[in-house]
Amino acid sequence: SSSSESDGGGDDGDDGSTVMYKIEVPANRYDLLCIEGVALALRVFLGLEQCPRYVVTAPAHVHRLEVRSAHVADVRPVVVAAVLRGV
Repeated sequence: SSSSESDGGGDDGDDGSTVMYKIEVPANRYDLLCIEGVALALRVFLGLEQCPRYVVTAPAHVHRLEVRSAHVADVRPVVVAAVLRGV
């Protein structure tokens, strides 16, 4: 969600007419943590661009990471990672 509020004129010499937007990023939307992700989400939301389609392919080599510490396994029993190419 987003909301707009008047800046109120800070140290930058602004006259108070600047509009600032607050964008709340939910924990499952890591794509919104960079300006490119926010811009893409806005373009899709406004209908200026199609929603991107990502293709999952089988890896050429399978890598496995094992956590062998019992106290870590209790806290985080599963670790998942992905490699994005051509982004």
